[in-house]
Amino acid sequence: EIPLRLVGSENVYKRQSSGCRCSRLFAFAAGGRRGYYLIRYFDMFAGIGGFRAGLTRAGGFQCVGHCEIDKYADASYRAIHDVQKEERYYPDARKIDPADLPDFDLLCGGFPCQAFSNAGLRRGFADARGTLFFEIARLAQAKRPAYLLLENVPGLLHHDKGRTFAAILSALADLGYHVEWSVLNSAAF
Repeated sequence: EIPLRLVGSENVYKRQSSGCRCSRLFAFAAGGRRGYYLIRYFDMFAGIGGFRAGLTRAGGFQCVGHCEIDKYADASYRAIHDVQKEERYYPDARKIDPADLPDFDLLCGGFPCQAFSNAGLRRGFADARGTLFFEIARLAQAKRPAYLLLENVPGLLHHDKGRTFAAILSALADLGYHVEWSVLNSAAF
């Protein structure tokens, strides 16, 4: 199985047979067996493409576009990955018009962590970078992808005595997503 933690909309869970978990659905899709389905995704706050590298390695995924404000990170992203002409690029998440985005099944993103990290000032939503999660929520509300795959630092869980993480979970629940989360040690992968 693919070690992914996914956030799926309630409608997707209702369509699945009882007992079927999202990770199994993705593993089945990535395995290329009968019933194979290509999962189209949009890569937000892409950096140099960590999500894209993992999804490419897993197989069964097609990138429809990415968003990255840092021009040097974007140049690295393009040098590392096979970015197709038809893929959309957005330098600023705050300026993405959802009507301009193609449809996609998965929105993935590592929203900026500086506002939540123990290494930073931990200003949370008082830091403009800390509010960029809500750009993910805005696009999820408009495009209604079946899945979200998000990552951030462990400091997010305890920031502001857990209220920041609770606000994020609440925003996702309000959009109809069932949330599963865990802290993973990157050394294990």
